[in-house]
Amino acid sequence: MAVGVVLTGAARRPAGRDLLAIGAVGLLDLAASALFGLATTEGALAVVAVLGAMYPVITATLARTVLHERIRRIQVAGVCLALLGVVFVAAG
Repeated sequence: MAVGVVLTGAARRPAGRDLLAIGAVGLLDLAASALFGLATTEGALAVVAVLGAMYPVITATLARTVLHERIRRIQVAGVCLALLGVVFVAAG
């Protein structure tokens, strides 16, 4: 159990200010899934597959900017190599 979390058996309702953010995340997720589906049928599948596999880069970037997590040099190198790979796939 996480520190500071009390489980009472009943789920807590999100606060009103959080509902807008939750709704926005849901709509963005829906749009991303729809666009991915469209891209796989209408676009270059090799590019779509590579870009779709890049979602951890966004997660790491958000963790760095929002949570101020440290990113090690090896992780930066991995991101740069992955982006270079996307460029090579798109160019080919």
